[in-house]
Amino acid sequence: MAEPHRSPQTNAIADWIAAQEALLTCDAPDWEVCERLIEASKAVSQEISPLHMTAPVEAFPLNLAPGVGNTDRPAWQRFVEADQRLKLILAEGWIAAARLCTGVTSPPEAVIRRWAAALDETMAKVSASERYTKALVEWLRAGLAAGLPMRPPATPVPPSPPIANSPREIIWQDGRVTLSRYEGARRGTPLLIVHGLIGRQTVCDLEDDRSIVATLLGTGADIWVIDWGNPARGDQTQGFTDHLERWIARAAQTMADLTERKPALMGICQGGLFVLCHAARNPDSTAGIALTGTPVDFHADLSGEEGCLNRLARSLPEDVIEGLLAPDGLLPGAMTGALFQAMTPGRTFKKYTVDLAEKLTDPRKMATFARMEAWLADRPDLPGGVAREWLIDLYQKNALVAGAFRVGGGTIDLSRIRCPILNIVAENDHIVPPDCSRALAQYVPNAAYRTIEVPTGHIGVFVSEAAKDRVAPGIAGWLAAI
Repeated sequence: MAEPHRSPQTNAIADWIAAQEALLTCDAPDWEVCERLIEASKAVSQEISPLHMTAPVEAFPLNLAPGVGNTDRPAWQRFVEADQRLKLILAEGWIAAARLCTGVTSPPEAVIRRWAAALDETMAKVSASERYTKALVEWLRAGLAAGLPMRPPATPVPPSPPIANSPREIIWQDGRVTLSRYEGARRGTPLLIVHGLIGRQTVCDLEDDRSIVATLLGTGADIWVIDWGNPARGDQTQGFTDHLERWIARAAQTMADLTERKPALMGICQGGLFVLCHAARNPDSTAGIALTGTPVDFHADLSGEEGCLNRLARSLPEDVIEGLLAPDGLLPGAMTGALFQAMTPGRTFKKYTVDLAEKLTDPRKMATFARMEAWLADRPDLPGGVAREWLIDLYQKNALVAGAFRVGGGTIDLSRIRCPILNIVAENDHIVPPDCSRALAQYVPNAAYRTIEVPTGHIGVFVSEAAKDRVAPGIAGWLAAI
């Protein structure tokens, strides 16, 4: 990789490239040059990022702060050794990425863009290895044994223009959960939006021209939404049964009572599992279900390109899962957010450096960026009951399609669903492999089933230009027909 012209603005880039070249000269990754690359990555992100923000740019999982330690010296030493083993394995991805970029010259932006794409390509191969998975589990277990706070610090929600501006009225609040109804013409089948617990439903109403909610309201649709609020220690035992019976069933009944029509439900990611379970348990009172980014067969990716998140979730021993839930019984939202960022380290690095720099001259793009960052940072914790069912019963045991997923004392049978289904699949989804969503078709033989495929990622379904003219109009047409 050729060194760009040195200037006060590109010194960090030159040092960053030199750090990668030092790795290239090693027969095997060396700890000293790994540390050099970590520091160079931090420096280049600070130099290029015009906002001087603290971005999650390191490809390595942990950088130990000075003074961090534990009085149990053997446990601490075991963690340091596990930390270094994991970083050395990940360094192999850095080396491979640098080799793919040999010959790429200035401008520095071109170097970073090429390297970012190469890094995601090579890291995907590294993280697919059994050696990496084993090292990661050992790292987690050693950190827990050393008493380290394994949860990342919560990311402060950055300032941004207002999000979710479509006016709505709160119909009821029950504990941390609220049911709201959007203002508008309110014609036809009412639709309830059910997001997963690891994000906010506000992504459906990010801004005026990137709002599925606003588009649907523009057609006269009657739109409702559940807001899951912020789980606290007292919510740690809540599982699928609590969410379905206490809140989703109540919301659906409220909608039916006030509109005198059977409601339809739209489930987003994990929320799609709630919606499927509700429809299977209430087939005669559900008008239709729409899904986006919803995994159904959690092992469908095993016969093709295995998903990074699927692989990790399937590999976590129960003692590690329990350790991550301690001490308050919640899976930290900051942890899931950091994991999603780490799945594509190159894309994350590029996003906060050269991509961000390009947006500075366009106030509209900067406003969209700020709104998206505010949404990404606002991740609630996940109740331990749901986390265990999600990771163990669904990811590991694939209980839903095995006919063994129990809710409220009964087993969920997807074949009981008889209402129309619209399944929106993101073709480039790196969080939920598309095959895990497409698999739904074979488990709902009694439903009128339709798929919309869009060339986006998991969140791009709601905010990308590629999906803008397909997703919201597709939902509106489907809703009008049921």
